[in-house]
Formats: sequence, C-alpha cells, structure tokens
Amino acid sequence: MLSFFLNGTYAGVYSYTPEVFPTWIRATGTGLSSAFGRVGSILAPTIIGLSAAKLGFGGVFGLTTAVLAAGVVCVVVFGLATAGRSLEELTEPAKEATR
Repeated sequence: MLSFFLNGTYAGVYSYTPEVFPTWIRATGTGLSSAFGRVGSILAPTIIGLSAAKLGFGGVFGLTTAVLAAGVVCVVVFGLATAGRSLEELTEPAKEATR
C-alpha cells in the first residue's frame, strides 16, 4: 500500500511541476525540482535508519507521513491552480512581478 501511494504521487508530481514554470525556464525548473527530490532520496536511507533506531517502526512511518503531509500543505498553500487555464494565464503573474 505504501509503495502504491508513494509511486502514485509521482504521476501528479511530474504532470504538475512543469505547469508552474514559464516556458523559457520550464526544463530548468523541472530539472531542479527533480534534482531536489533526488537529494531527498539519497538522504532518506540514512535519516530513516537513524530514526528507526530511536523511534521504532511506527515512528518511521509517522516521520514519512509528516514529510508527505508537509509537501501536501505546501502545494495547497503555495501551489497554482492550473486546471482550465492557459499557459499565458499562468505566467502573467511572473511577468507582472518583474516589471
């Protein structure tokens, strides 16, 4: 079940992430976002190993849940609603901020 839900999140991540960057920086923004996630993947075994020794099995799942919940909160609070909007509409706030 954990693998199902974790892998299911990647469908949303890789379809949503490119939509929040303007066209001229889309590949760079998506690449940096992916790289940041991979840094987390590199550090996760060490963090989970140390947490398992101190918090136990339930603590590791609680920690994982807390990290995923923090990600959800960040997207809900700071994310852009992209459904039904054109690319031009999504990049207008960025253009206005640079003026």
